[in-house]
Amino acid sequence: MTPSISVAGITRRYRDQLALDQVSFDIEPGSITGLLGRNGAGKTTLLRIIAGQEFPTRGSVSVLDGSPVAPDHLLGRVVFIREDQRYPEYGVPGGFQVWHAFKAASWFYPGWDAELAEDLADAFTLPLRRSVRRLSRGMRSALGIVIGLAAQAEVTLFDEPYAGLDPVARQIFYDCLLADYAAHPRTMMLSTHLIDEAAGLFERVVVIDRGQIMLDAAADDVRGAAISVSGPAIGVEEFTTGRTVWNRRRIGGQQSAVVAGPLDDNDRVRFQMADGLAYTALPWGVLGINFLIWYIIAGSFGGGGAQIPAYSVCAIYLVNYFVGMFTIFRSLPFAFALGVSRRSYYSGTVLLGAGLAAIYGLLLTLLKVLEEVSDGWGVGLHFFRVGYILAGPWYLTWLTSFVGLTLMFMYGMSFGVVWRRWRLAGILAFSCTQVAALLIWVITISSSHAWTGVGYFFTSLSAAGFTGLLAGATALLVAGGYGAMRRVTV
Repeated sequence: MTPSISVAGITRRYRDQLALDQVSFDIEPGSITGLLGRNGAGKTTLLRIIAGQEFPTRGSVSVLDGSPVAPDHLLGRVVFIREDQRYPEYGVPGGFQVWHAFKAASWFYPGWDAELAEDLADAFTLPLRRSVRRLSRGMRSALGIVIGLAAQAEVTLFDEPYAGLDPVARQIFYDCLLADYAAHPRTMMLSTHLIDEAAGLFERVVVIDRGQIMLDAAADDVRGAAISVSGPAIGVEEFTTGRTVWNRRRIGGQQSAVVAGPLDDNDRVRFQMADGLAYTALPWGVLGINFLIWYIIAGSFGGGGAQIPAYSVCAIYLVNYFVGMFTIFRSLPFAFALGVSRRSYYSGTVLLGAGLAAIYGLLLTLLKVLEEVSDGWGVGLHFFRVGYILAGPWYLTWLTSFVGLTLMFMYGMSFGVVWRRWRLAGILAFSCTQVAALLIWVITISSSHAWTGVGYFFTSLSAAGFTGLLAGATALLVAGGYGAMRRVTV
């Protein structure tokens, strides 16, 4: 099949500036090609040469099996819309208007689709009776887009035509381009530096940098050639060990890296587990630092540190709440390979929370026992004994800690579920509902003067009774979370 566009060894030099350096590639008929590169990479110069508006210093170009500068060869068969597209400003009473531009374009392009031009103008809210010189930059870009698509030329070239368009208008352009291409397949080439937005349009990509072709390949081959991973620095470091890293950025405790090569299922599990371990290890780091500080303070009192109120262990409960949220935000349950259905996703999350709570509770219980045996670590420090939550026999201590941590995990997970289903509006409504319920509870108890009875109820609870109360609340959260998760897309 003869290429629609064939570029062979193109070089373009402007005095001491080399704009293009030995550029070669072929574009097959009936395809959308992306010409990607930074500003100043040489995209506009290359497109001008393809359109016959500029001569190369060396090399040759063939468009539709002929020279782009041959007399009448490409007239009406190639349309080139530039970022700085120019239009007549004088010579027409009242100024050169949008409908004048459409009329003039219809003279040069035999395939001009007037109905499509009107539909596109309506989609971009482009006023047909307004002078072109009075259009905003975005409206002028929209005018060029309409002409480029409605011309129905065999080769359509767009040089970053979306200058001045807002994201909504750019999406309209992408949608209209794909719809028109599906109805009338032809060769299209679009230069852009907004790669993330336009990546889904292209069947082939040509990457140019500093006047040289860095990549020329099918889009499907390019996708997956490199991946971007981000998360806690410790997780990203572990995942990228032994891999080729093209770029790495770090901000505080977060890091992102671009890694060469595709990502398979094992890699996904590996990264999620590393990511999850970074989050689950965080509370113990905080706890260890707090313990060390309180140990030094208690030692300075010469064994009188027993009176120092050390409740830093409560950070474990608070951080477990955030871990619960991140299991939903970052899909950590898939590290257990439980599947991708809603039920599997939710079950994996609950199992993860229960497992963490069991391990955390066991460690807290062990530390509490060691603290008692060592008489407060030798300095009288009761760091791991937080009220009656950690009081009683070791097995009740573990059970109370396990249920309490699970409750905090599920509470955090509930926020994650609400976020995935209803985003910010859901979080605000969820938070306001809880605040309102708390206020009603406080007002009701205050008005009935029942605070003394409430206080007596909680202080008289045994560890087993307190555990049962937490277990009931956890069960309600588990059931409610499952109902909400059924409506979440995972």
